[in-house]
Amino acid sequence: MKKYMGLMGRMGQISPFSRLVCATAMMLVLAVILMAQDAQAAGPGYGSTPAVGSTINVGSVVVGGTVSTPLTISETDTTTLIVSSHVFSGPNMSKFSIAPTTSFSIIDGGASKVLTITCKPTVAGTITATLTINHNAPVSPATYNLECTGLTPGYGSMPAISSTINVGSVAVGSAVSKTLTISETGTSILTVTTRVVGGTDAKSFVITPTATFSITDGGAPKDLTIVCKPTVVGVLSATLTINHNAGSPATYILNCTGLGVGYGSAPAPKAVIPVGSVAVGSTVNTTLTISETGNLLLMVTSISLSGTHVGDFSVSTNMAFTIADGGVAQSLTISCKPSVLGNRTATLTIVHNATGSPAIYTLNCTGLAPVYGSTPPMSGTISMKDIAVGSSGSAPLTINNTGNTTMTVTSINIGGVNPTKFNITSTTLTVASGKPQNVIINCTPTDTSTVTATLTINHDAANSPATYILSCTGAVPAAGYGSNPPPKGTVSVGSALPGNIVSKTLAINETGNIPLQVTDVSLSGDNATKFSVSPKTLTIANGGAPQNLIINCTPIATGTITATLTVNHNGTGSPATYTLSCLGATEVAGYSSAPPVKATIIMGNVAIGGTVSKTLAIKETGNTTLLVTSVEIDVEGDFSVSPKTLSIADGSTAAQNLIITCMPTVSGTVTATLTVNHNAPGSPATYNLSCVGTGTQTPTPTPTITPTETTTPTPTITPTETVTPTTTPTITPTETITPTATPTMTTTATPTITTTTTPTMTATTTPTATETPTPTATPQPGSGIIPPSGGQLSSEDGAVELEFPEDVFTNTTIVTITTATTATHPPMTGFKFANHVFVFVATEENGQAVTSFKEGKFITVTLTYTDTDWQNSGVTEDSLRVYWWHNDQWESVCDTCRPDKMLNMFTIPLNHFSEFAIFGQASSSMQRIYLPIVIKQ
Repeated sequence: MKKYMGLMGRMGQISPFSRLVCATAMMLVLAVILMAQDAQAAGPGYGSTPAVGSTINVGSVVVGGTVSTPLTISETDTTTLIVSSHVFSGPNMSKFSIAPTTSFSIIDGGASKVLTITCKPTVAGTITATLTINHNAPVSPATYNLECTGLTPGYGSMPAISSTINVGSVAVGSAVSKTLTISETGTSILTVTTRVVGGTDAKSFVITPTATFSITDGGAPKDLTIVCKPTVVGVLSATLTINHNAGSPATYILNCTGLGVGYGSAPAPKAVIPVGSVAVGSTVNTTLTISETGNLLLMVTSISLSGTHVGDFSVSTNMAFTIADGGVAQSLTISCKPSVLGNRTATLTIVHNATGSPAIYTLNCTGLAPVYGSTPPMSGTISMKDIAVGSSGSAPLTINNTGNTTMTVTSINIGGVNPTKFNITSTTLTVASGKPQNVIINCTPTDTSTVTATLTINHDAANSPATYILSCTGAVPAAGYGSNPPPKGTVSVGSALPGNIVSKTLAINETGNIPLQVTDVSLSGDNATKFSVSPKTLTIANGGAPQNLIINCTPIATGTITATLTVNHNGTGSPATYTLSCLGATEVAGYSSAPPVKATIIMGNVAIGGTVSKTLAIKETGNTTLLVTSVEIDVEGDFSVSPKTLSIADGSTAAQNLIITCMPTVSGTVTATLTVNHNAPGSPATYNLSCVGTGTQTPTPTPTITPTETTTPTPTITPTETVTPTTTPTITPTETITPTATPTMTTTATPTITTTTTPTMTATTTPTATETPTPTATPQPGSGIIPPSGGQLSSEDGAVELEFPEDVFTNTTIVTITTATTATHPPMTGFKFANHVFVFVATEENGQAVTSFKEGKFITVTLTYTDTDWQNSGVTEDSLRVYWWHNDQWESVCDTCRPDKMLNMFTIPLNHFSEFAIFGQASSSMQRIYLPIVIKQ
């Protein structure tokens, strides 16, 4: 075009006509060229604000929020503009979005289209991306650089976060404060919402203001005031938590100190201070220590005593004194000089300048003294009547000490008209408080007249000596029979479910003056077969302890059944008859225990004043609730038990426990009887309790014998030779015996000898021989001492109980029971162990082994087991039997002894020592019979 315009410019150089012709031709050519160019340039045009290729700053916003900006697109040519898609790219493209997202078009001359670009930053700072828009105009696509900025608030404080803020020190009840300055350290508005105070002393701290507040980016800091108002002396502590929108929360530790005087003491105020125990008229002391427990000067202004027995107490000072903060504690000596026997009390009052004044204490001390008592009382008559002429009778004098310290009986003498007709078992005694001891007075009348004498007892309590009249009357020899209930009475054996056993004892005693002999026991009546009685015969020595007949009943149906018991004996009124009654019941409580009833519960050894405990586990074995209504111990001083009552529901598989505690007050073995009263057959259940007190105890003086005794055989003693005499004296340890002969002569010594064990005498060339006693066997856990009069013993785990009748042993014997779950010998073919094995051995007190019982004597063994024992062994309960190891094989102890499945118990007689075990027949070896059975002739 420019070329042709130049030609027209040069037309001025030719003639006018020529110029006209040329101009016309040129105009025609120009029109043609312009029309061709117009036809070639027609189409869409793309324009935008901001322009294509520019950077679009979407804006700034708090992280997590959104910010938007417009992008305006227009059609800039002559035809319709079509925008087909929008695409983001770059590392942060997911933080950007555009709306609308659909394609659109703008006609030639049409209105512009506004797109909204949105940014949602997730981190602080500037983020970028690229936006690409595809369209139908030339230079497609159109691209833009996008950016936006994420803003975050920042939290700062003075003191810094996590600091310990010491608010200050102030008197208790006053207030002290501290400022906490908070500032915005980020790029956005900081908003503080709540302030929470927690911790031990939170109530002593207050934070103001409490309302929500904000600090703009770059805005001025905000002050919080922390106020502490201590309620006690000392350091108080709390935690402050401030919640805000910039990495919440911020935490601080708050401290402040309450100032004040503090009073402390050991023992603490209001305590009972036991000053101690001492003999009446003597003095005992204790200490009260006073200290300053606050942070100011403690001033004690007065110390005073008051109360019922104030005259028996004193304090080392009643003067005022002070203790500086952190100063050394002050000690007061409190003394008691009891004027009479028993507890003495007073009140100690200390006035001071601290909170809680005055401090008050109760003072206690005990005046100790023995108090002599007896049964019969002093000046009474100890009467022995109806003693068979030519035999010996006896009566006890029970000496009791009702004071609170040991009483010593220094001598016991018999005088008066007929002193030679009487003798006594002891001439000296030591009687502990609450532990009565018996002096046995014996008399052997030579005719039927009455003889008398005087008994005098000297002791260290008041009103010594105590005197008594002794009276003894001879009688024609005769046996007497008594029982509880008496003859012709009814013995209610109890109630049991049909098919089960219930037992009752009938106590028989000798009431005459010669031994009572029961020669036969029989049953009669329609239901006699439902009852059984054992033993069939018995003998009770004159004055001997009562003995029991055991009556068993097995009802086979509900309702009451009766029978007649006839007891033939050698006393007057023979035979004695009784009506036996037994109830077959639909509901009966059952009682079982571990250890079993009548067992000896051995508590073990414990220092005097210490405690040792054992558990008695009780189970309900019937079909209704078992009620233990009361629990009693006949010697409460050394033993205690809790609880006193129990209720065990029917079906309860868990046992409930009685806790038995022994706290011996004297050295040596202490015993008692535990009685458990319950609503099941066999009530009450009784147990023997035993524990051993260890520690130093003043020995009871023992009568000495001073014979000139010649040892038999008569050895010639050479140096270091040990001679064991055939006599059985007990030699007091460390006793030195000076023989009357030289080492080459027959030993004839004059020792002081106390009766009971075999000594070992060693003579040396000094020529002084020191006699050392052979150690006496001592009961261990699971063992006990059985005298010739009999007794009971249970194993440590309570599963085995042995009952020894009278005269089963000749001498006092120590029996030990050892239990295990497996035997030392394999079981028989087809049988399995049922988890119970026991061995018992016996030794006399001198260590001599006991290998047999007296001929014809049996002991009764009670074995308890659990259902788990036989179930886990794979045997049946009906097949359980007790066997003993004999002649290298297992033999049945008692073929007719079956387990009591209700009580999970065996009761068997034994007359030998060995290893014993419960076996059951293996389930796999049981024979099966399949019905019907066809029997052919």
